[in-house]
Amino acid sequence: GQLSIFQSLQLASIAGNFQGKKRFDFFGRIRKSFGLSNFDFKQETSPNDEGEISEYISVGKRFGEKFSLNYDQGINSNRQRVSGSYSVSPNLSLDLEASASTGSGVGFEWCKRY
Repeated sequence: GQLSIFQSLQLASIAGNFQGKKRFDFFGRIRKSFGLSNFDFKQETSPNDEGEISEYISVGKRFGEKFSLNYDQGINSNRQRVSGSYSVSPNLSLDLEASASTGSGVGFEWCKRY
């Protein structure tokens, strides 16, 4: 397959980091200038049999050690999703999600860290 322009930028940024050159950190510069914790271009294959690939921008911000908020916006789809996570304890988090296409949901996630 072919790389998208966003994947090419990510690959160039990673290659520069391996060479010790941090001057071409496109995504890092955007994260830093907007005060974001994450800024990524992602791909996801649809769960149906058609196997369509949707691309989207994901931005997020951490507020302290316990709370994070993320927003996903589709590039070639109508994906819109807001999600948040609050760490109740080191092993338990409360996850919230609202999506224009799939509705909303609340869940607890328990994770044992070793």
